Amino acid sequence: MVDCDDSLSVTVEVTRCETFKTGKVAARADCEVILAGVSFTIHSCEVRRHQGHLTVELPHCRDRLGFWIPAITLPEELEKPLGRAIAEAAGFVVAEG
Repeated sequence: MVDCDDSLSVTVEVTRCETFKTGKVAARADCEVILAGVSFTIHSCEVRRHQGHLTVELPHCRDRLGFWIPAITLPEELEKPLGRAIAEAAGFVVAEG
């Protein structure tokens, strides 16, 4: 465990975004996250169509029993801005709030 200051700098940049006109996946993106000077990439974030609205989902993988599970879990303070950046990069209007 690393003790950190509560005010670390975080930068999020969508480095690749591909949109799809049909199907459940509306867009797929890769994002670079720089946290306290350390850079990492999250691949295959998806904008998905669900009953008339869109959601942004982080990548998933299968567990040993074949069930889909999140490949990464981010705190809400990082997940929301990441989702907004992905949706905007894909050309979708993002509502405030």
